[in-house]
Amino acid sequence: MSIRLRVTLYGIGVVSLVLVVISGLFYALVVGSVPQNQDKELAERAGRAVASLDRAPAAALVARPPVVPVDAAAATEVTVVVLDETGAVLATTGVVDGAAAPAVPAAVLERARRDRTAAATVRAGAGGAVLRVHVRPWQRPDLGRSGFVVTAQSARRLQTDQRGVLALIIASGMVSLVAAAVGIFGVAGRALRPLRELAATADEIGRSADLSRRLPQVPHRDDVGRLAESFNAMMARL
Repeated sequence: MSIRLRVTLYGIGVVSLVLVVISGLFYALVVGSVPQNQDKELAERAGRAVASLDRAPAAALVARPPVVPVDAAAATEVTVVVLDETGAVLATTGVVDGAAAPAVPAAVLERARRDRTAAATVRAGAGGAVLRVHVRPWQRPDLGRSGFVVTAQSARRLQTDQRGVLALIIASGMVSLVAAAVGIFGVAGRALRPLRELAATADEIGRSADLSRRLPQVPHRDDVGRLAESFNAMMARL
């Protein structure tokens, strides 16, 4: 195996190790922030829904079936559910398994009533779909009504974001590795070119037995330059 190839393989190994460490840290950092981003989005949607209920007419607080609902278990869209004080559904933009709005455990509703906000991961529907929900209470003292706003989103959104980040890291890592391999191979060849020329000249001297010939001077004061000087000094002594 040539020196150039060995240097290239060694450089690729070092670059691969660095890429693995950096990519692992980047993946942990980004993926760790994805659930926080989802909770933030759900909280913002819930806040906007509560604000709209503060201005809604009394007719809007009457239970009615959803219009063109999405399947909260399959879609990645945010589902908004308005509940009354008993937990009954007044309005929803989504259903689960085509049947009912995402159900929220009573303990989560009670925590939202106490803390004014609550977030949880729940299972809904016959298929046990996993949803991330955010709950906020709403009140209309002028109408004597109150209840909860629930924003929900499938855990598939989280999984999709994580897979996207992983695919991006793998793709960028492969491109970086190929670029590094090409660069190292080229630089190694350029750095070892004087050494190959010196070796070729030394072979010619050996075949011709002309001890008056000398290796060309290398302009750089590096290992190759010192090797040429040492060889020429040896030839002079001979």
